[in-house]
Amino acid sequence: MAVPARRTMFLSLRLKMLLAFSLVFALVFAAAFWWFYLFSTGSATDHIRTHVQTYLTATALGINGDDFAQLSRLPAGAEPNSPIYRKQQAWLRQLHTIEPKEVSYTFVKGSKPGEVLWIGDIFRDKDPKRATTFMAGYDISKPQIQDAFGGSLINLTPYHDRWGYWVSGYMPIFNSRQQVVGGIGVDFSALHVIQVQEAIRDKIWLVFLFTYLVVFTFVYFFSALLAQPIDRLTRMASQVGKGDYSGNFANFGRSRLRDEISILGAVFASMVGQVHEREMNLKREVQGLRIEIDETRKAKQVNEIVDTDFFRDLKGKAQAMRTRAQQVGTLTDPPVRELLK
Repeated sequence: MAVPARRTMFLSLRLKMLLAFSLVFALVFAAAFWWFYLFSTGSATDHIRTHVQTYLTATALGINGDDFAQLSRLPAGAEPNSPIYRKQQAWLRQLHTIEPKEVSYTFVKGSKPGEVLWIGDIFRDKDPKRATTFMAGYDISKPQIQDAFGGSLINLTPYHDRWGYWVSGYMPIFNSRQQVVGGIGVDFSALHVIQVQEAIRDKIWLVFLFTYLVVFTFVYFFSALLAQPIDRLTRMASQVGKGDYSGNFANFGRSRLRDEISILGAVFASMVGQVHEREMNLKREVQGLRIEIDETRKAKQVNEIVDTDFFRDLKGKAQAMRTRAQQVGTLTDPPVRELLK
């Protein structure tokens, strides 16, 4: 049972190069994009970290721990008419004026677990609609605020609320006896980080397409330059397979910069020359053999004619005629004998 031939598909060397390039370029570009995305986001986040840490320290420098402890004993509700409170609010306003993206506030622990009480709030002067009430309780949604009573803490994971994207930092307030009497919070707008990420995602496709087209064009023409001699070598080899030895393979080896193609051309030139010579020798041998076969065939045909009964009978009759002619006297005449021979 004959084995069916496998179906194959032809892909030119040039097409394979373009496909391989497209795959490698996509992988390299994806890796470069991911690195650049992480690097840019990390740089923007580090920038915000520095700002948060700076403003936490600056806020703490303007707050006296002993005076702050007195504010926590004032009644809740309306803003207190206290010089200490007004001094603190003025300090928060000054910091916000220097950096509008920064929002500072102060707080103390509440009586309930997980509760803080708001003391200072910049929004009471800048945006009363977003402001907290003095000494109002707040069931914290960010556990890091409670952790701030134990030490400085910066949460660099941007979070979102109805007022925007933020990165927060917290640190405790100490009195003169190094006791924690409250905490400082700084919310810094993380919109810059989000904008950097969105800008990279939005513009990366334009960069990809532009870079891909430029490099693809270069590879396209370079692949043509590389594949052209291979295509020519393939066509000439195909002609040799059809018996045409007129192709000059030696031209491939005349390049000043030799490579695999020039070496392959030289090998083909030597091989084709040897094949052509062998073919010519074979033709001469076949021609000589054909002549021998013709001579043998002729001899066989003659033998076949001689061995027939008709030829033997004819030969016998001729022999009988010569015998009778010799019996005639006139046969002594030399011309007649020569005629009867």
